[in-house]
Amino acid sequence: MPKNLRTFLQDAAKFGHRYDIDKEVDPTTQIGALCDESDRPVVFSNVKGYEGWTIASNLANNRNTERLIFANGNRIEREDVIRSIAAAIEKGPTPPKIIKDAPVKEIVWDGDDANLTRLPICRHSELDGARYIGGAIGIVVDPETGFHNTTWPRTMVTDGRESPFMIFSPHVNRIAGKYAKLNKPMPMALVIGAHPAWELAASLSIHHPHCGELDYAANFLGEDADFVKCDSIDVNVPAESEIVVEGEVLPGVVRDEGPFGNYLGTYTTGPISRDGIQKGPIFRVKRITMRKNPIYRHLQSTVWTEHQRLCMMPIEASLFTALSEMGLDIHDIHMPSWGGCSLTLVQMTPRGPGQARDALLKSLMYENTTLNFMSVLAVAVNRDVNIYDARDIMWALTIRANWAENVQVSPGHRSSPLVPAAKPVPGQGYRLNAKTLIDATLLPTKSDDEWWEHTRAWPKGKGQVRLQDFVEDYMPSTAPHERLLSLDQAIGLKPGKPPKH
Repeated sequence: MPKNLRTFLQDAAKFGHRYDIDKEVDPTTQIGALCDESDRPVVFSNVKGYEGWTIASNLANNRNTERLIFANGNRIEREDVIRSIAAAIEKGPTPPKIIKDAPVKEIVWDGDDANLTRLPICRHSELDGARYIGGAIGIVVDPETGFHNTTWPRTMVTDGRESPFMIFSPHVNRIAGKYAKLNKPMPMALVIGAHPAWELAASLSIHHPHCGELDYAANFLGEDADFVKCDSIDVNVPAESEIVVEGEVLPGVVRDEGPFGNYLGTYTTGPISRDGIQKGPIFRVKRITMRKNPIYRHLQSTVWTEHQRLCMMPIEASLFTALSEMGLDIHDIHMPSWGGCSLTLVQMTPRGPGQARDALLKSLMYENTTLNFMSVLAVAVNRDVNIYDARDIMWALTIRANWAENVQVSPGHRSSPLVPAAKPVPGQGYRLNAKTLIDATLLPTKSDDEWWEHTRAWPKGKGQVRLQDFVEDYMPSTAPHERLLSLDQAIGLKPGKPPKH
């Protein structure tokens, strides 16, 4: 059976790493918060107002979940995830396999029936301007090369037929510009619900001049990646998808888009926006096809979830390869969701002075990616520091780093236009920010005195016993944070009345 979203969710259940919620939930008022708290895939089977629909989210929000993408029936170690991704990228692209018919065409909505409001689309953040599709892989085709390209368009659903959206991909922006010069609509398919291996491939920001990102999907899947042709537009889509929205981007037409809680955990938008609202191109729906009993894939945008992780995993793998090829002893790379795509953690064993700093300098530029402007902080730690636990990172920053000697700040670099702390640049689509590296590593000890001074004091029995084996009603904490301000208090930070939501 081909891998798809359903087989992935089955694997998650097999390994006991999935929450199933059969109580009624409201997609506009509750699902955002529930996804924000979950540390594993979560499936909602009783969606208010959408009888018969299922919503799935949190497919890749942390390394424990990401291991399932490459599990193939067996649990792999956390540090093997980036090695698996790196190996898949190293294989190079695989020519697409086109099939004539596919499960995603079992149900077809045409004409007035092809309306996005019929899908159980969720509200991500409290002040969002409308419901948003955040978990759709946007697929377009370059009119000059014929290669497809992918993006994650945040799509604002208003009347359900025409939706303003935002493109963050520089490649897709260039392709859209080509169609605009031709004064032609740009065909685009929104793919909602696929195996996370497809989503991982769609998130590749590596240099790929002679293919599209999805040509790497077969390597991530470990099997053929079947495509099927759309009916109303000339675009090929994953055959095992749950839902495909076929449509086109209208040339020369824009509409207000926003506010939207973005990957940084703010409502910040680009330099030409105001009060979180900017002008966005329009996506017009032509046809919607789907599987029987479809699963709507919700990709929550807030910082504790998976929006950031899908983009960061390929970069982690590329950086791991680049640093290893420098001859450095690299154990793992992690760009945590709680770092807002701006923090890079390097777990390594430096074998001599300068090695950690070399690794950090390269990390701040994100090897082989169009997103190299996003990283603003890189931290190197030893192998005894858990780079998946923010508490351990803070311990290393305070105990292992001498900030007068081990911290270097370089100002004046290009930054994401969405970073509120960065300085806007008039007339430019980016901001200026500093890049900071912190070396919180120790060199291997050379004497007994150094060993006693620097080795960690582990509790007796660590790794041999677990509290849950002794406490019958043991409940591990699944929420990494608690909200400190009520909505009213948070709005109090903004002068005047808050926008309607």
